Amino acid sequence: MIPKDSKIFLLTRSSMVLATSGALDGVMIGHLNNFPTSDSLAASVVSAQTQEKNDSFRTLISSKDLGPIFVSSNKLPFEDWRLVAAIPRATLAGDNDANSQRVIFVVLGVAIFAAVLAIGFAKILFARPLSRLAEQLHLIGRFELEAVRYRPTILAELDDFSLVFVQEWAKAHRDGTV
Repeated sequence: MIPKDSKIFLLTRSSMVLATSGALDGVMIGHLNNFPTSDSLAASVVSAQTQEKNDSFRTLISSKDLGPIFVSSNKLPFEDWRLVAAIPRATLAGDNDANSQRVIFVVLGVAIFAAVLAIGFAKILFARPLSRLAEQLHLIGRFELEAVRYRPTILAELDDFSLVFVQEWAKAHRDGTV
């Protein structure tokens, strides 16, 4: 099966066209050089043949109309004939290119979501409890000890620290040192 937008040529040693997969309006062209210049696939085959000196080769030819075109030539085991295929890269990799662009946006979206989630967790787990403890320390620094309250947090160390404030205040109040 021939890929969409591709052409296969059966050529003689002198590049005479014996058969092609794409006829031009029912006209059979006799020589590879006689294809119209608008036929990018035939032009890429001509260009590849001038670059490559062997009968069998694989190369990539740049085309203004179709982009990169893979050209593959294989010598057949009879009559010095060659089978040449011209396949645009977009035909083979078009879906991959589109999927690669989608993957970039998905990865970017996941990274942004992860960053926002990390900022939210940091704020809830660390910033808010530390802010509350800082308020308690300010109260202690201004000797407003009766305003010091226990502020429970999820993190055990910060929770213990807040509890110590209240316990020490209660102990000092009980002992009469306040």
